[in-house]
Amino acid sequence: MWPHLLIIVMFTGFCCLAPTSQVDAAVVGNFTEVEGRVDLLRGGKLPAVAAKVQDGVEAGDVVRTKSASRAQLKFVDDTTMNIAPSSRVAIEEYMYDAAKGQRRAVMQVFMGLVETTVTKIFPGKEPDFHLKTHTAIMGVRGTKWYARLLPKATEVYTENSLLSVRNIFPEVAGEVLLKKLQYTLVGANLPPTVPMDITPDDLKLIQNLFRIQQQVSGAGGAGGPSQPSPTGATMGAGKTTTVSQITALTQQTTQSNLVLNPTSAIYVPPTITPVVSSTTTTSSVLAPFFIQMQWGSGAGDLDLHLTGPQSSRFHVYFGQMGSLTSQPYALLHNDWLHPSGSEVITVSQFNLGDVYRASVYNYSNPSPTSTQLATSSGVSLQVIKGGTVVDASGALNGKAVQGGTMVVTVTPTTAQAGNTWQAVEINPTNGQINPVNKIVNSANSASVQ
Repeated sequence: MWPHLLIIVMFTGFCCLAPTSQVDAAVVGNFTEVEGRVDLLRGGKLPAVAAKVQDGVEAGDVVRTKSASRAQLKFVDDTTMNIAPSSRVAIEEYMYDAAKGQRRAVMQVFMGLVETTVTKIFPGKEPDFHLKTHTAIMGVRGTKWYARLLPKATEVYTENSLLSVRNIFPEVAGEVLLKKLQYTLVGANLPPTVPMDITPDDLKLIQNLFRIQQQVSGAGGAGGPSQPSPTGATMGAGKTTTVSQITALTQQTTQSNLVLNPTSAIYVPPTITPVVSSTTTTSSVLAPFFIQMQWGSGAGDLDLHLTGPQSSRFHVYFGQMGSLTSQPYALLHNDWLHPSGSEVITVSQFNLGDVYRASVYNYSNPSPTSTQLATSSGVSLQVIKGGTVVDASGALNGKAVQGGTMVVTVTPTTAQAGNTWQAVEINPTNGQINPVNKIVNSANSASVQ
């Protein structure tokens, strides 16, 4: 009798456990739009299955769009997420209790561009919907925003939202609160830039990237050509080779680049102290200014240059590394000779009347016909006020700036051929920092102007 009873008890226990495992795998949303091939990885694991409209998604699933596909998800709390081509998104956690007005949602974007609209906002001090990227974490407090991944940074645009943004690593101090029609950029190991005002026209450039564009056959790498970035960066290492509509979009982006917007809040003039002595020809700044240049694995040896084309005619680069205690009061800290590098120039004092220009020379590929600087190098340049120079750690090597306030960050905006990227100009007399963002050719390193 006892063996039979034991079997009955075990069978009953098994029947009770089975429905529980099904409940744990609850559907938290559905595909409402699918265009092209969209992959769904259940639990984030292979094999991937082709997603269809009305297919459900669960916590732990990963959605992957190809270069000619896009998708829209609608979740149980009516939140929607549009996923652009060439993107990858994971649903880490999704809990929603309508009766209690409680939610706990965590999403992660591994690559690409997403637009998120959260319609139900519950009272509370802390955000209950979080979106993470490789460099940033966003806590939503209201409605609609866009997050776009660059190789070494995340762009965040709000349409009608209240959004807290900080670096993904808690040890990187600094958090900004974006309001309606604002923008910030979160670089690797850096705090977010100051919020910048944008316009509805700026958002149209972002929204265009959700459209599936016809690609030039045979171009790009195995993953397909990359789409143009609103701030000029390319996603991935492949060359941007799209048809005329995308070219026109890139040209519009060049003209309305957020960094080029003179009314943008990104402009923070250098703080200059009065000249103490009548014989002094320089002005000290309250905090040092750093010019940081970083690039990815798509380029070899890139070199950072700082030139003063007017009275002092100085040139700081690997051939003349400069000095912080005498003219030109600027010092190149390092010369990184390999892919995935970071170089820094410190400016301890500015020469009044001079215009400083920061440029990048492609030492490893100086061909005047190469478009590597603009398309596959992953290069970016930042002007940072305050902070300290440290050894770069992680994906980059060389020197990097820790702390401080990001004043300007730029990336190339056109696929023009050339070996020299003229990035920004700094005028200490009036405190203006103006992006040049032009690619030209130089005869050699010493002739960079």
